[in-house]
Amino acid sequence: SALCHTGNISYRLGKKAVPGEIREKIKGDRDASATFDRMAAHLEANGLDCNIDKVTLGEVLKMDPKKETFKGNKAANALLTREYRKPYVVPAKV
Repeated sequence: SALCHTGNISYRLGKKAVPGEIREKIKGDRDASATFDRMAAHLEANGLDCNIDKVTLGEVLKMDPKKETFKGNKAANALLTREYRKPYVVPAKV
């Protein structure tokens, strides 16, 4: 489930952009570029213009597996948990 949560956090911190802006940001990542191009082609084939209906490019997150936090990203770390409703509180140290 950690991978799904990381993806959601990345998306929530992402920014909407047009394809040219996204391609510029990911140009050094061959796999990300190929994936984006396939997605953009699929959306276009189904009548969605990404220049008008912008898509979200998620934040790149790097996990510290020992601390179970994101390296250098306070906003992402803030989304790792929430304030729980009593009495359903998860202790800080389990």
